[in-house]
Amino acid sequence: EQDIKSLQGALNLYINQKGNFPICSPEIAVDGNTDCLSALLLSEETIKAMPFDPKYKGTGSCGDANSFLYCYHSADGASYTIRYQLETNSVQGKSAGWQSVNP
Repeated sequence: EQDIKSLQGALNLYINQKGNFPICSPEIAVDGNTDCLSALLLSEETIKAMPFDPKYKGTGSCGDANSFLYCYHSADGASYTIRYQLETNSVQGKSAGWQSVNP
């Protein structure tokens, strides 16, 4: 949850500077370095280091049951969707499985 809030904070800084969210389409897996979102946020210095799912292994696909990564999509820069897999039912109001957040 804290990682997602950190990403959203960087996206808020980015839209304030650029007037739109980073456009990455189709949905990308955040690798922290070369993916569309990481490259833009790091180059604009809106985030110092990209967060990763604690179980991220450098592989997997967005939406797969055994993938633990953050996924990002914005087709037009006006909005975005971040998806992530919650491994546990311990977060109040959420159940285990894929979650998504928007601005």
